[in-house]
Amino acid sequence: MLGVLLAGGDARAESAEAQAKRIAMEGKKAFDTGDFMTAISRYEAAYKLKAAPGLLFNLGQCHRKTGNLEASLSYFKRYLETNPPTPQAAATEQVVAEVKAQLDAEREKERAAEERRRTEEAARQDELRVIAARAEADAAAKKLQLELTRRELPPPPPITSRWWFWAGIAGVVVAGAVTATAVATAPGPTPTTFPDINAR
Repeated sequence: MLGVLLAGGDARAESAEAQAKRIAMEGKKAFDTGDFMTAISRYEAAYKLKAAPGLLFNLGQCHRKTGNLEASLSYFKRYLETNPPTPQAAATEQVVAEVKAQLDAEREKERAAEERRRTEEAARQDELRVIAARAEADAAAKKLQLELTRRELPPPPPITSRWWFWAGIAGVVVAGAVTATAVATAPGPTPTTFPDINAR
């Protein structure tokens, strides 16, 4: 496994080279302590001052450590495009293969998780449809049972078959008979005047 490469020098820009080396060293210290975000920031700043190929490799390593595999792969490929020496190129290609395998595994994991989510959602929708169908069937069965119950009930008896109807009629008849008897047996009216004296 390759470590972190330091940028090479350029005699034509000593001041820029010196500054880039100092910033790159800050990036290496951050990388060695596990502060990969600071290392990325330092290496990017150094690369702006001096586009040394080794800084591309360093950035690839930093992004790999932070889990940003796509960015890591991009920097490693850019480093290989600079035609580094054969040993470094071979080692970098090995790292690229490892990153690709890791990236493929993560993508497969994401695809499996998405497929699982879709399967679970489809199962949940199926369950909801079954519950709705059962509720609809239960409601239809209850409605049908109610209709059958209504058809089986006998019609209400006529009012003349109720005891209280005839009791009321008998009461009215009895009351009428009593009234008629009372009227028929009542004494005649008492005269309020004497008979005509000439009627003898």
